[in-house]
Amino acid sequence: MAHDLFEDHRKIITAAEDLLSFIRADADFRIDELGHRRARLGGIIMAHLRAEEQGLIGPLTAGGLLDAVPGAKTALGAVRDAHRGYSDHIRKWTPQAIERDRAGYVVDVRGIVDMLKAVIAREEADLYWPGLKLLAPALRVGNG
Repeated sequence: MAHDLFEDHRKIITAAEDLLSFIRADADFRIDELGHRRARLGGIIMAHLRAEEQGLIGPLTAGGLLDAVPGAKTALGAVRDAHRGYSDHIRKWTPQAIERDRAGYVVDVRGIVDMLKAVIAREEADLYWPGLKLLAPALRVGNG
């Protein structure tokens, strides 16, 4: 379970960097291809959020352990803010808006990639590692 969540983070960063590389490589990038890459990134993020809730957040909450992780609520708040920021980015940058300001879109995507990296690093340090340490005895019993 833990490996899958960490691996999801690597997939999110890879997909985000792939998107950024694609739009940086050619100022005349195809909007339809961009749409596929954006949808791929969004799909990976949504699947990860569901798995994270099921595999880590839910068990911590159900076991009354979430408050025992000092940085958990702050990390979860950062994740919610990042999700909101990414949603705002998608709403702002419609295909028409991208066509009008491709250079601005590239700058904004660079900011999204940087934000994702920072949020993921914080989440792993402040939530994943301490949360998994608390859940480890229950995971051993459950898999025992």
